[in-house]
Amino acid sequence: MLKKNRLLNSLLIFFVILNSFSQRETEHWYFGNRAAIKFIDNQRPRALSNSNMNTPYGSATISDKNGNLLFYTSGATVFNANHSTMENGALLASDNEVLQTSIIIPKPGSPNIYYLITLKDKNDPPPIGDFIEPGLYFSVIDINKNGGLGEVTKKNLTITDLVSEKLTAVHAKDGKSIWLIAFGKQSITECCIRYLLQL
Repeated sequence: MLKKNRLLNSLLIFFVILNSFSQRETEHWYFGNRAAIKFIDNQRPRALSNSNMNTPYGSATISDKNGNLLFYTSGATVFNANHSTMENGALLASDNEVLQTSIIIPKPGSPNIYYLITLKDKNDPPPIGDFIEPGLYFSVIDINKNGGLGEVTKKNLTITDLVSEKLTAVHAKDGKSIWLIAFGKQSITECCIRYLLQL
């Protein structure tokens, strides 16, 4: 009986510690036609009605480590936590019809800087703004700007033009760096394009 109680107490302490260090960067999901969901630990997801985004396909959202919404994007426009277009956050290199329009990657070692990776697949001229060639792009967001609402400080910087609609990111073996992986477009030898983002 004593061993059983020690085991239960040890497990309880382990789970309390684990939950106290859990990261909640993915607690919000903004998508579709003004749709949004908030995922809360051990509760049913809750629908939100505060989105200003309308996107038929891909989107990306990020919250801080406490689960507070930071920003979300259709790939073409970035919306801040107040659901307004972030400063310099319009006319990004993306198409609304791309399946995976964008991905948000925290800059390793810099808690207030985020890379917004966007895909542009079409060669159509935009209704407004400058023409942007198809390709994989990145923009830099400093969330500390504008009283914590953020600003796109660098915009539409080219990574490569040899990319199609597949995009993901995973942590590297060192646990600090992040691999950005995209699907190539030109030939079988370029089926996977990868970039390591380090400290």
